[in-house]
Amino acid sequence: IENDTTRPTSPTRRKVALVIADSIAITLGVAITFAVQAIVKPVPDFLVSAHMMLALAVIPGFAVGAAYNRLYQARANERAGEEARHIANAVTTAIAMVLAVGFATQFRELSRLWVGLLASSMLLALLIERRIARGVFARLRATGRSVRRIIIVGTDAHAIGLMNAYERNPHLGYRVIGMVGPDENAARGSISVLGTVD
Repeated sequence: IENDTTRPTSPTRRKVALVIADSIAITLGVAITFAVQAIVKPVPDFLVSAHMMLALAVIPGFAVGAAYNRLYQARANERAGEEARHIANAVTTAIAMVLAVGFATQFRELSRLWVGLLASSMLLALLIERRIARGVFARLRATGRSVRRIIIVGTDAHAIGLMNAYERNPHLGYRVIGMVGPDENAARGSISVLGTVD
């Protein structure tokens, strides 16, 4: 019987948690932008308010960028470099939305410093947050709480080697539940040959 520490978490729950974490990182990035702007080049209160309203465009902009760049699809973000590129693209889309709204509303006082700070602080906050999330997901996979159950097609030495690699490295997040192939003698431990490919 599995105890609560090894109960798998649902993919939907993990995705929702990641969206919430991204939202917090974006909010933090926006807050950092206003704080640095106030220190480096203060602007009047009415401009701060106008920039705050403009910052709301970040939300739909990032959502569009995240969807287009498949930021919430695990297979599209397996490598940290791929994920960083997708985050940068989503932030670029968010900033483009801010600029488009600023242009559409003829907001002539839009600070270039503010736009640059917004882009860099959002990017930095999201990269740090996703780095932390990667560590959390790796722990979940290693403890069996975030696994993909797979069947290995083949029963030769390569297939057995692959099965052994997954069993030795639970942090990869794969649990072999069986093998399919012609050699019924390939079964190892709790992993059985489920049948042939035909």
